[in-house]
Amino acid sequence: MRYFLYGYYGQGNFGDDLLLHSLISGIQQRDRAAKFIVKSRGQVSWMLNLKNVHFSETDRVFESGGSRLVKGIRHLSALLRQINKADVFIIGGGSLFIDKGRCNFSLLFLWCAARFAKWRHRRVIITGVGFDILSNSFSLWLSRGIVASADFVAIRDALSLSYLEHLSLPHMCLTADLVLADPVTVSTNSGTDGRKRKVIGICLIDYFRTVDISTIRHEAYLNRVTEFFRQYQDRFDFCCLAFQEGVGQRDDWIYRELKGQFPTLSYKHFSVPGDLEFLRDEVDLVLTTRFHLGLLACMLGKPVAIISHELKLAALALDLSLPTVFMEEFIEGQGLELVETLERFDCKELANKLDRQRVRAKRNFDWLVQ
Repeated sequence: MRYFLYGYYGQGNFGDDLLLHSLISGIQQRDRAAKFIVKSRGQVSWMLNLKNVHFSETDRVFESGGSRLVKGIRHLSALLRQINKADVFIIGGGSLFIDKGRCNFSLLFLWCAARFAKWRHRRVIITGVGFDILSNSFSLWLSRGIVASADFVAIRDALSLSYLEHLSLPHMCLTADLVLADPVTVSTNSGTDGRKRKVIGICLIDYFRTVDISTIRHEAYLNRVTEFFRQYQDRFDFCCLAFQEGVGQRDDWIYRELKGQFPTLSYKHFSVPGDLEFLRDEVDLVLTTRFHLGLLACMLGKPVAIISHELKLAALALDLSLPTVFMEEFIEGQGLELVETLERFDCKELANKLDRQRVRAKRNFDWLVQ
């Protein structure tokens, strides 16, 4: 079978690339002859040796010349050609369904692609996806239309289901994140016993420079992070962790601003699965604004706390009972007790919750045996 995989792939985001790997691996386990075309901005270097996987790089059309309308038409045309060559159209993993209060025009492309696939009698599969903030009425209408077009829908978390309750779709089920179905992590045996001080790994997207843009809020955010570091620098070492460097939400920007004040502050960018050994061996506690960093740290047996700014982070905290502070609360001075909470964290209970999540995650591939 030929599969066209639609997601936020090849964008320099390590979490989304892990989703892609898990999706391909899960399909190949059940369809040894599977061939894949991946909607992407670029190639993922550590997956180039995967059998029968082609990165389309169609998203680069938006970096070319021409008006937005012309580029949009080119992009949609490329999507439809690729769907026409495939047997199955898969919308896989991550939070594609999000608008943060503004119309998300990428959902219009996806709606057109899903409708075209149905018209061409291709199977439409939605698997491992989450719904985040959808407050724009057109974005919500598009999202529900896409889901209604699908032959199978696997939703990542219970909070996301609230957007779809009125649809009453017989082919919809609750699952868990795709990474849990096929983890590419390393073992949980940690080699940290030789260190004198514990290390807090902290991942901070530069939220108010890339998402909710505000100079005033950015300064307040940075001041709050600085205060947090100063409060704990006598007890812990810190390492800034990045899943996306130089593009997107820029996990590296906060590090660059803090480095001048904290010269001993270290930094680690994750770009290949082998980098997870650093998380296993060099980090003891994790404070994160990244969903997949939080999930992977949990899978490696690390105590994790969440700074929540998206619905998916709230869902992760709810599913795994992780200590959480919301972004606005963090800026206002709350959350200082998170480190003390992490030191008392029950990792055994976390392991039990993850086992239940792994069972649910396998349902992401039920469509392959239907």
